[in-house]
Amino acid sequence: MKFFSAALAVLAAGSAVAAPVDSRSEPCPCEGSGSPSLPPVSLPTVSVPSASIPPISLPTPCTTLSSPPGQITGAPGGGDSVSVVVGALVEVVVDVEAKVKAELGLIADIIAKADIDVDALVKVLVDLEADLKVLVDAEAKLKGLAIDAAVLVAADLEVVLKLVAEIQALLAEVEVCLKGLVAIKADILVVIGVHLHACLDVINAIASVVVKFALAVVAAVTANVDLHDIVVKISASVDVINNTCGSIAGLLAPVLKLVH
Repeated sequence: MKFFSAALAVLAAGSAVAAPVDSRSEPCPCEGSGSPSLPPVSLPTVSVPSASIPPISLPTPCTTLSSPPGQITGAPGGGDSVSVVVGALVEVVVDVEAKVKAELGLIADIIAKADIDVDALVKVLVDLEADLKVLVDAEAKLKGLAIDAAVLVAADLEVVLKLVAEIQALLAEVEVCLKGLVAIKADILVVIGVHLHACLDVINAIASVVVKFALAVVAAVTANVDLHDIVVKISASVDVINNTCGSIAGLLAPVLKLVH
Protein backbone atom coordinates (compact mmCIF):
# COMPACT_ATOMS: atom_id res chain seq x y z
CA MET A 1 0.00 0.00 0.00
CA LYS A 2 1.25 3.47 -0.84
CA PHE A 3 0.89 5.01 2.59
CA PHE A 4 3.02 2.40 4.33
CA SER A 5 5.72 2.91 1.73
CA ALA A 6 5.58 6.62 2.51
CA ALA A 7 5.51 6.04 6.27
CA LEU A 8 8.59 3.85 6.01
CA ALA A 9 10.24 6.56 3.91
CA VAL A 10 9.76 8.99 6.75
CA LEU A 11 10.68 6.74 9.59
CA ALA A 12 13.52 4.57 8.25
CA ALA A 13 16.78 5.22 10.23
CA GLY A 14 20.34 5.98 9.62
CA SER A 15 21.34 5.04 6.08
CA ALA A 16 22.13 6.91 2.91
CA VAL A 17 19.28 5.06 1.26
CA ALA A 18 16.67 3.50 3.47
CA ALA A 19 16.42 -0.25 3.27
CA PRO A 20 13.67 -1.39 0.89
CA VAL A 21 10.70 -3.11 2.28
CA ASP A 22 11.08 -6.84 1.92
CA SER A 23 9.08 -8.28 -0.91
CA ARG A 24 7.78 -11.27 0.88
CA SER A 25 4.67 -13.01 1.97
CA GLU A 26 3.19 -12.27 5.35
CA PRO A 27 1.23 -15.06 7.00
CA CYS A 28 -2.26 -14.37 8.25
CA PRO A 29 -2.42 -13.74 12.03
CA CYS A 30 -4.70 -16.72 12.41
CA GLU A 31 -2.22 -19.21 10.89
CA GLY A 32 -1.82 -22.24 13.06
CA SER A 33 -5.04 -21.63 14.96
CA GLY A 34 -6.82 -24.53 13.35
CA SER A 35 -9.02 -22.32 11.22
CA PRO A 36 -8.50 -21.74 7.47
CA SER A 37 -6.08 -18.90 6.96
CA LEU A 38 -5.90 -15.85 4.77
CA PRO A 39 -3.60 -16.11 1.76
CA PRO A 40 -0.18 -14.48 1.91
CA VAL A 41 0.02 -10.81 1.13
CA SER A 42 2.70 -9.24 -1.01
CA LEU A 43 4.48 -6.05 -0.02
CA PRO A 44 5.97 -3.86 -2.76
CA THR A 45 9.66 -3.04 -2.77
CA VAL A 46 10.39 0.64 -2.92
CA SER A 47 13.42 2.88 -2.65
CA VAL A 48 13.07 5.90 -0.45
CA PRO A 49 15.28 8.87 0.38
CA SER A 50 17.23 8.88 3.59
CA ALA A 51 15.81 10.41 6.72
CA SER A 52 17.61 10.76 10.02
CA ILE A 53 14.69 9.41 12.03
CA PRO A 54 14.96 6.38 14.34
CA PRO A 55 12.82 3.46 13.22
CA ILE A 56 9.50 2.90 14.92
CA SER A 57 7.16 -0.02 14.79
CA LEU A 58 4.38 0.43 12.26
CA PRO A 59 1.61 -2.02 11.40
CA THR A 60 2.34 -4.19 8.40
CA PRO A 61 -0.01 -3.38 5.54
CA CYS A 62 -2.05 -5.87 3.62
CA THR A 63 -1.65 -4.97 -0.02
CA THR A 64 -3.35 -7.70 -2.00
CA LEU A 65 -5.51 -10.72 -1.42
CA SER A 66 -5.54 -12.51 -4.73
CA SER A 67 -6.73 -15.97 -3.74
CA PRO A 68 -9.96 -17.01 -2.01
CA PRO A 69 -9.73 -16.22 1.71
CA GLY A 70 -10.81 -18.40 4.56
CA GLN A 71 -11.67 -16.82 7.86
CA ILE A 72 -10.14 -14.39 10.26
CA THR A 73 -10.73 -15.95 13.65
CA GLY A 74 -9.62 -15.57 17.20
CA ALA A 75 -11.16 -12.41 18.64
CA PRO A 76 -13.96 -12.61 21.19
CA GLY A 77 -17.34 -12.65 19.52
CA GLY A 78 -15.91 -13.98 16.27
CA GLY A 79 -19.27 -15.59 15.54
CA ASP A 80 -20.99 -12.23 15.24
CA SER A 81 -22.10 -11.14 11.79
CA VAL A 82 -20.12 -8.65 9.73
CA SER A 83 -23.04 -6.23 9.76
CA VAL A 84 -23.34 -6.26 13.55
CA VAL A 85 -19.63 -5.93 14.37
CA VAL A 86 -18.77 -3.44 11.64
CA GLY A 87 -21.96 -1.48 12.28
CA ALA A 88 -20.98 -1.06 15.93
CA LEU A 89 -17.51 0.08 14.87
CA VAL A 90 -18.99 2.65 12.50
CA GLU A 91 -20.85 4.18 15.44
CA VAL A 92 -17.56 4.47 17.33
CA VAL A 93 -15.90 6.11 14.33
CA VAL A 94 -18.70 8.66 14.04
CA ASP A 95 -18.39 9.51 17.74
CA VAL A 96 -14.60 9.83 17.55
CA GLU A 97 -14.83 11.89 14.38
CA ALA A 98 -16.96 14.48 16.18
CA LYS A 99 -14.32 14.84 18.90
CA VAL A 100 -11.49 14.94 16.38
CA LYS A 101 -13.24 17.68 14.39
CA ALA A 102 -13.48 19.79 17.52
CA GLU A 103 -9.80 19.27 18.28
CA LEU A 104 -8.75 20.08 14.73
CA GLY A 105 -10.80 23.26 14.98
CA LEU A 106 -8.94 24.22 18.17
CA ILE A 107 -5.61 23.58 16.46
CA ALA A 108 -6.62 25.82 13.57
CA ASP A 109 -7.64 28.59 15.99
CA ILE A 110 -4.39 28.34 17.96
CA ILE A 111 -2.05 28.47 14.97
CA ALA A 112 -4.01 31.31 13.37
CA LYS A 113 -2.89 33.67 16.13
CA ALA A 114 0.27 35.74 15.82
CA ASP A 115 1.39 34.53 19.24
CA ILE A 116 0.88 30.77 19.31
CA ASP A 117 0.14 29.23 22.70
CA VAL A 118 2.47 26.24 22.55
CA ASP A 119 1.20 24.68 25.78
CA ALA A 120 -2.39 24.81 24.52
CA LEU A 121 -1.30 23.31 21.21
CA VAL A 122 0.47 20.43 22.94
CA LYS A 123 -2.62 19.74 25.06
CA VAL A 124 -4.87 19.53 22.00
CA LEU A 125 -2.44 17.19 20.24
CA VAL A 126 -2.36 14.92 23.28
CA ASP A 127 -6.16 14.86 23.32
CA LEU A 128 -6.22 14.16 19.58
CA GLU A 129 -3.91 11.18 19.97
CA ALA A 130 -6.02 9.81 22.83
CA ASP A 131 -9.25 10.05 20.84
CA LEU A 132 -7.70 8.41 17.80
CA LYS A 133 -6.47 5.56 20.00
CA VAL A 134 -10.09 4.79 20.83
CA LEU A 135 -10.46 3.63 17.24
CA VAL A 136 -7.40 1.39 17.48
CA ASP A 137 -8.95 -0.35 20.48
CA ALA A 138 -12.38 -0.58 18.84
CA GLU A 139 -10.93 -2.11 15.69
CA ALA A 140 -9.49 -5.08 17.57
CA LYS A 141 -12.64 -7.12 17.01
CA LEU A 142 -12.20 -6.91 13.24
CA LYS A 143 -9.08 -9.06 13.58
CA GLY A 144 -11.16 -11.99 14.79
CA LEU A 145 -14.27 -11.56 12.67
CA ALA A 146 -15.19 -14.50 10.45
CA ILE A 147 -15.34 -13.66 6.75
CA ASP A 148 -17.42 -16.28 4.96
CA ALA A 149 -18.15 -15.66 1.29
CA ALA A 150 -21.10 -18.05 1.50
CA VAL A 151 -22.99 -15.81 3.92
CA LEU A 152 -21.86 -12.31 2.97
CA VAL A 153 -24.62 -10.31 1.31
CA ALA A 154 -24.97 -6.81 -0.07
CA ALA A 155 -26.11 -5.46 3.30
CA ASP A 156 -22.85 -6.61 4.89
CA LEU A 157 -20.78 -4.91 2.22
CA GLU A 158 -22.78 -1.71 2.56
CA VAL A 159 -21.74 -1.55 6.20
CA VAL A 160 -18.10 -2.20 5.27
CA LEU A 161 -18.33 0.59 2.70
CA LYS A 162 -19.71 2.89 5.38
CA LEU A 163 -16.74 2.05 7.61
CA VAL A 164 -14.06 2.75 5.01
CA ALA A 165 -15.86 5.92 3.92
CA GLU A 166 -15.92 7.22 7.51
CA ILE A 167 -12.22 6.46 7.99
CA GLN A 168 -11.47 8.11 4.66
CA ALA A 169 -13.30 11.27 5.72
CA LEU A 170 -11.65 11.35 9.15
CA LEU A 171 -8.14 11.07 7.73
CA ALA A 172 -8.89 13.73 5.11
CA GLU A 173 -9.82 16.16 7.89
CA VAL A 174 -6.58 15.41 9.73
CA GLU A 175 -4.60 15.95 6.54
CA VAL A 176 -6.15 19.39 5.95
CA CYS A 177 -5.32 20.48 9.50
CA LEU A 178 -1.74 19.25 9.25
CA LYS A 179 -1.13 21.27 6.09
CA GLY A 180 -1.60 24.42 8.14
CA LEU A 181 0.13 23.10 11.24
CA VAL A 182 3.42 22.16 9.59
CA ALA A 183 3.75 25.71 8.22
CA ILE A 184 4.24 27.29 11.65
CA LYS A 185 7.64 28.30 13.04
CA ALA A 186 10.28 25.60 13.24
CA ASP A 187 11.01 26.22 16.92
CA ILE A 188 7.39 25.38 17.75
CA LEU A 189 7.43 22.33 15.49
CA VAL A 190 10.44 21.04 17.43
CA VAL A 191 8.38 21.19 20.63
CA ILE A 192 5.30 19.48 19.20
CA GLY A 193 7.15 17.06 16.93
CA VAL A 194 7.00 14.15 19.33
CA HIS A 195 3.22 14.51 19.59
CA LEU A 196 2.84 14.66 15.81
CA HIS A 197 4.97 11.52 15.60
CA ALA A 198 2.66 9.78 18.06
CA CYS A 199 -0.41 10.83 16.07
CA LEU A 200 1.17 9.46 12.90
CA ASP A 201 1.69 6.09 14.58
CA VAL A 202 -1.97 5.95 15.62
CA ILE A 203 -3.18 6.99 12.16
CA ASN A 204 -1.15 4.20 10.58
CA ALA A 205 -2.53 1.69 13.06
CA ILE A 206 -6.13 2.74 12.36
CA ALA A 207 -5.70 2.56 8.60
CA SER A 208 -3.82 -0.74 8.66
CA VAL A 209 -6.58 -2.71 10.36
CA VAL A 210 -9.42 -1.21 8.32
CA VAL A 211 -7.62 -1.63 5.00
CA LYS A 212 -6.64 -5.23 5.71
CA PHE A 213 -10.19 -6.12 6.77
CA ALA A 214 -11.79 -4.36 3.80
CA LEU A 215 -9.48 -6.12 1.35
CA ALA A 216 -10.26 -9.47 2.95
CA VAL A 217 -13.98 -8.85 2.46
CA VAL A 218 -13.42 -7.75 -1.12
CA ALA A 219 -11.36 -10.84 -1.87
CA ALA A 220 -14.04 -13.08 -0.38
CA VAL A 221 -16.77 -11.83 -2.72
CA THR A 222 -14.81 -10.98 -5.86
CA ALA A 223 -16.40 -13.85 -7.77
CA ASN A 224 -19.92 -12.67 -6.93
CA VAL A 225 -20.93 -10.49 -9.88
CA ASP A 226 -24.00 -9.24 -8.03
CA LEU A 227 -21.71 -7.47 -5.55
CA HIS A 228 -19.32 -6.04 -8.13
CA ASP A 229 -20.44 -2.41 -7.88
CA ILE A 230 -20.07 -2.17 -4.13
CA VAL A 231 -16.74 -4.01 -4.25
CA VAL A 232 -15.46 -1.35 -6.64
CA LYS A 233 -16.57 1.39 -4.23
CA ILE A 234 -14.88 -0.26 -1.25
CA SER A 235 -11.65 -0.72 -3.21
CA ALA A 236 -11.70 2.91 -4.34
CA SER A 237 -12.13 4.12 -0.77
CA VAL A 238 -9.25 1.92 0.37
CA ASP A 239 -7.05 3.51 -2.30
CA VAL A 240 -7.95 6.98 -1.03
CA ILE A 241 -7.13 5.95 2.55
CA ASN A 242 -3.71 4.77 1.45
CA ASN A 243 -3.04 7.93 -0.52
CA THR A 244 -4.11 10.13 2.38
CA CYS A 245 -1.88 8.29 4.83
CA GLY A 246 1.00 8.67 2.41
CA SER A 247 0.31 12.38 2.15
CA ILE A 248 0.19 12.77 5.93
CA ALA A 249 3.52 10.97 6.27
CA GLY A 250 4.99 13.27 3.65
CA LEU A 251 3.72 16.37 5.43
CA LEU A 252 5.27 15.27 8.71
CA ALA A 253 8.61 14.18 7.26
CA PRO A 254 10.33 17.58 7.62
CA VAL A 255 8.98 17.96 11.15
CA LEU A 256 10.26 14.57 12.23
CA LYS A 257 13.68 15.45 10.84
CA LEU A 258 13.71 18.52 13.07
CA VAL A 259 13.15 16.52 16.24
CA HIS A 260 15.69 13.77 15.58
